[in-house]
Amino acid sequence: MTAGKLLEFGHQNIILTFFWAILGLLCYEALRKKCKKGGTVLGILTLLVFAAGSLFLGMDYGILAVGIIDIYVLLWDKALLWRNAAAMAYHILLRNVGIYWFGLLGFLPIFLYNGKKGRGLKWLFYLFYPGHLLLIWGIRLLLA
Repeated sequence: MTAGKLLEFGHQNIILTFFWAILGLLCYEALRKKCKKGGTVLGILTLLVFAAGSLFLGMDYGILAVGIIDIYVLLWDKALLWRNAAAMAYHILLRNVGIYWFGLLGFLPIFLYNGKKGRGLKWLFYLFYPGHLLLIWGIRLLLA
């Protein structure tokens, strides 16, 4: 709950943004399969509607997050360099001011990915997220 409301339309969680993007991609796939002629065009228009809808629903990172997810899925069979270049260009076009330039640093690990499974640090990452939130909460309690 934020601001005493169950659903605050001024600000949403990134999980809802991911859900929204996946829902748009499911609609895209359904239209492509159902409508043999023009299904891809209808599907892409649907993705644009979902991207615009993310702005109106106040989702985290809005059209930027939904668009980058769509780019990576639609270009999945293309070379990694082309997927990353398209996603970076999209990021630069939409977020070319302020702190959003730091978002480009997120592409570095993606560029370095070699397609193979890593060292198996799964549990480290599972523990890090709740652990850092507990740490921030503890610091807040100490400072209050």
